[in-house]
This record gives sequence, C-alpha cells and structure tokens, in this order.
Amino acid sequence: MTDLELAQGLSALVTGFLLGLSLILAIGPQNAFVLRQGLLNQHVLPVVLFCALSDALLIALGIAGVSLAIAEFAEQYKPALFLLAAVWLSVYGLQRLRDAWRGNAALQLASDERGSLRSTLGAAALLTFGNPHVYPRHRRIDRHLIVAILGSCKTGLRCRCGPR
Repeated sequence: MTDLELAQGLSALVTGFLLGLSLILAIGPQNAFVLRQGLLNQHVLPVVLFCALSDALLIALGIAGVSLAIAEFAEQYKPALFLLAAVWLSVYGLQRLRDAWRGNAALQLASDERGSLRSTLGAAALLTFGNPHVYPRHRRIDRHLIVAILGSCKTGLRCRCGPR
C-alpha cells in the first residue's frame, strides 16, 4: 500500500466517522429506543447490533442505488406505507408521553419480567424500517442517503441518487 492510498483511506475513514457522529447526534425514534433499552438494561447488545447492522444495510443499499429499484413500488403504496408508519410511530410516542405523564418516565420496568428478545427486536425493526424518514423522498435527504452519497464518491462510484 502506497502512502497516497493510505492517506486516501484514512481520509475516507475520518470523513465517514465525523459524518456518522454528526448525524447520530440528532435523536430520532430509533436512537431514543436504543437509549431507552440501554437505560432499562434490556437486551442492549442485540438491540445495538440490530440497529447498527440495519443502518449499515440501509447505507449499503443506498450506495448500490436500490432506492431507484423500489421507487415505483414506494410511490405506488406511499400513502398506505406512510399511514402505517405514522400510526405506529404515533402510538409509540403516545405511550412514552403517557408514561411521562403518569410518572413512569423514570424508565422502570412495570414488573420484574423483561420483554422478550423477539418483541424487543420487533420494536427495533419497526422503528428502523417503519420510520418514513429512512426512505428518500423527493426534495428530502436523510442520513442514510447522505452517507450513501459520500460512500459512492469515496469509492469512485457514480452517484446514483441524483436526477438522470
């Protein structure tokens, strides 16, 4: 490996790290869920791994241009998909608001039982893939698309998410 290749690789690593750090600081539903699970000490490692791998998958799919392949499907079913995601996220948010109102915001378990790993990962999946902000829409750029664009440029690939 030459010094130039090493410098370019290090530049890509630092750029990606700083971009990822700046984007994760904005707490969304998925991050709030991960923080909540950590504070409750419930299935922390599986939840963190699931969310990290899901984000990596979404970024890789964005770099590969998959959003163009599913654009027609997403456009056709956009109202139904958005409604389902909005209802689920609203119910989840209202539950957290209710807990805060009742004084359960201290994140204590209602009983000694822990939620099952399956239901916990199901909630993580819904928060990750059911979040309408995960999927690019016209005139809107989300964090996965930003990272995908940066990844495409750093790897020398033609950016596939812009207009043709």
